[in-house]
Amino acid sequence: MSNPLGRNGHENGTPPDNLSAILTQFSIDGIPLEGRLQQLAAKHNYVIGRTKLIALNKKYKVTSARKPPAEHIATSLIAKQMSENVTGTNGPNTIQKRVAIVDGIVLSRRVVRSTMRALDPHGAERRFPSKQPTKKRSTLTDVGVYYELHFDGHEKLNFKALQMGRAGIDMYGGRCHGSGSVLLLDVVPNARCGITVGHLYLDLVEETGEIPIQVTVDGGTETHYMFQLHQQLRAQFAPELSIDEAPATVALKSSDNIPIEALWSYLLKFIGHDLKAVILLGKEKNYLNITNDIHIDLFHWLWSRIVKQATDQFKIYWNTHKTRRQSAKHLPSGVSPRQVFDNPQNYGLYHAGIKVDIHAVRELRNTLPKSRVDCFRWVSDEFDVQAQLAYNLLGSPKLSISGGWTIYTNMLSLLM
Repeated sequence: MSNPLGRNGHENGTPPDNLSAILTQFSIDGIPLEGRLQQLAAKHNYVIGRTKLIALNKKYKVTSARKPPAEHIATSLIAKQMSENVTGTNGPNTIQKRVAIVDGIVLSRRVVRSTMRALDPHGAERRFPSKQPTKKRSTLTDVGVYYELHFDGHEKLNFKALQMGRAGIDMYGGRCHGSGSVLLLDVVPNARCGITVGHLYLDLVEETGEIPIQVTVDGGTETHYMFQLHQQLRAQFAPELSIDEAPATVALKSSDNIPIEALWSYLLKFIGHDLKAVILLGKEKNYLNITNDIHIDLFHWLWSRIVKQATDQFKIYWNTHKTRRQSAKHLPSGVSPRQVFDNPQNYGLYHAGIKVDIHAVRELRNTLPKSRVDCFRWVSDEFDVQAQLAYNLLGSPKLSISGGWTIYTNMLSLLM
């Protein structure tokens, strides 16, 4: 007789075709063995035990901190990520995670720390500053994941912050209150455009197939369309929910929208300060002529891609990093946000998302007065074709923060 739990080696389900890639990603994300078993069962209908999982990891040579690459390879990988962190603010934990995300290699913290000290013996003061007093906040609570989502824009790289004429990169993000996961993080030409924010919200709804019970923002006018869209969807797919008992939309002061506001400080430390420091070199070194349309268009075409790559890396880092354990915290701690989001029942929470019909979502998108393509267009179609051709002629160099202006100047010589 077979055992549906898979403990006797039978009726375990069919292994997914991309099992090797799945197991490797588990390792990169730092998911513990029990979490990997749960995800294999829940998402891939593949039910196995610890012994089988360990055997599969060995079979597919899944990367592990216990089996690091040769010393010179590890040193090269660490040095590369340190060079991207031009402000020198990232510590061993962050560099360790950056190597895993970018290169797919899991290194131990001990190896990373010792290598960083050897490569930059005078950098400890920058990377490990003494703690500064922090503002006391109230304790956050929630009953479920995807119950309340917090949204806000980030303006540290917009044209006002950079003071480089019309050159600027806006960001907009959304974070789950219950799990702490970053569910939305994108770069856009204008995060103050309400239609753009509306499209971003619908992007998330289409991706997940559900809406939260509550949307919380800081009260900016750019959330007008988002509020309308969310209220319509909730009224259509959860009419039983009373607004008095469970508000659909809430606007707070920026300082009170804590989950998303706090996220921006982590983004700055992980990659934001580096991005701004390097981008501002364009003004300092006169790479960018703010009166020349070609210069501005190329900046937007290239740097929007570099910033997007960096924010994608941060999103992976944040969702898979293990948070500090806090005994006084009501929400889960000591685990990664993704673990909480994927398995809320393990932490006394439930998944509160409201399922929606994607066709209804797409119909709502068509009611917005401006298309998504227009809202997300950084440059004209003609310039996009010319810039892509120039980039291809250069051999499609790998995008990086430290190499951004080199690619820019090389492309500029072909476009002028």
